Amino acid sequence: FKQYHQDNNLEVENLLIELQKYAKYYCNMALKQENDKELLSVFDELSKLEADVVYPFLLRLYDDYTNKILEKSDFLHIVKLTGSFIFRRAVCGIPTNGLNKIFATFGNFINPQKYIESVLARFCLVAFPSDESFRENLISKELYNKFKRTNYLLSKLENFGRKEKVDINEYTIEHIMPQNIDTSVAWQKELGDNYVEIHEKYLHCLGNLTLTGYNSEYSNKSFREKRDMKGGFKQSPLKLNEGLGNLESFGEQEILKRANALADMAVQIWEYPKIDKEILQNYKNKKEKRL
Repeated sequence: FKQYHQDNNLEVENLLIELQKYAKYYCNMALKQENDKELLSVFDELSKLEADVVYPFLLRLYDDYTNKILEKSDFLHIVKLTGSFIFRRAVCGIPTNGLNKIFATFGNFINPQKYIESVLARFCLVAFPSDESFRENLISKELYNKFKRTNYLLSKLENFGRKEKVDINEYTIEHIMPQNIDTSVAWQKELGDNYVEIHEKYLHCLGNLTLTGYNSEYSNKSFREKRDMKGGFKQSPLKLNEGLGNLESFGEQEILKRANALADMAVQIWEYPKIDKEILQNYKNKKEKRL
């Protein structure tokens, strides 16, 4: 900071004016003081990921947006991509210790004449997980106990495409195949001869998780009981439970089919940067020359 002050030969008053400007940007983004509803919405979504490391990058974007260097639509797009980048890496188990450097230096790679293109290219060059990797990890990952963003994940899946948003804080996470099936003959028959392995493999994974307000009532009941009871899957107003009401059984195939359907939805929610391969190659070549 001292070096920045000296290199730019800033008077103290001008330095304080600049600090105040960026402090206001930060308050708008992180403390929900933004007046624009669209921007406020994407800032709020990003804050749910608790990734404060992104703000040095976003401060640059906000200043460029304020100075009309960056279009609002592009600003919104980049903020959403930033959330996708953070979430995909978390799902894929990529360590977070490199994020500080990535976002602290991200602004150095922005070309104001090709703003969105240069940002998309940079994202692709800093290990943005592919659709295939994201899907594979999302389907196989133990989400219930070992992933701190499961509520966020289920909330986004439930509200995807909805105009009337559902507050998932009113619901709890439900294991469709219960956590304890040791004394449940119905579930052992449902899962088949390999019920121990299937239960252990899929219990906490995406295909077996949903939301409900009837967690205690469901308990360790069989699938058909959960489906047909009062407040069961057939009567549930939640999008996550839509397909469950039409199933006759719930075993390994159904778990995997549901997981794949939800993963397809997730790929649409947390998008990968779309950039032409030839254009991206040009940025790769520039990177090589710079090194």
